[in-house]
Amino acid sequence: MKERKLTINIGIISFLVIFIILSLVTFSILSLSSAKANERSSEKSIEHHEIYYSLSSQGEKKLKEIDDQLYYIYQTTSSSEEYFQNINSLTSLIKNSTLNQHIFSFQLKKENMILSIELEILYPGETLYRIQTWKVSPDDQWNMDQGIDLL
Repeated sequence: MKERKLTINIGIISFLVIFIILSLVTFSILSLSSAKANERSSEKSIEHHEIYYSLSSQGEKKLKEIDDQLYYIYQTTSSSEEYFQNINSLTSLIKNSTLNQHIFSFQLKKENMILSIELEILYPGETLYRIQTWKVSPDDQWNMDQGIDLL
């Protein structure tokens, strides 16, 4: 009798199965890395919004203090000249605040963000002040990327 040699025939079906498995592994790795990047982005966005709303809340509390102080000054003065002379006491409410020609400005800082607020102090009528600026900005300066010399 003839002896048969054991041979393995790898056909087109086997190559197709190997290609499909490699494709599935590649797509799963890409999907996992995309999900991780989305998670990091979401966490950064949540952190940024928490800081923003915390600063806004602090700013609203300071506006309440300013409002109360301005109303008290209005109640204790008899004329607009006297009122505007006494508004200098606002600078004692908030550290590093300035009052320049009826513009009261101050900044609040939390972590790496700053809330800048400018108020125009008015003689009481409908309002005690008008908000000129309410801006949240990063604390650090942006430095342009200088790039890399390849040659």
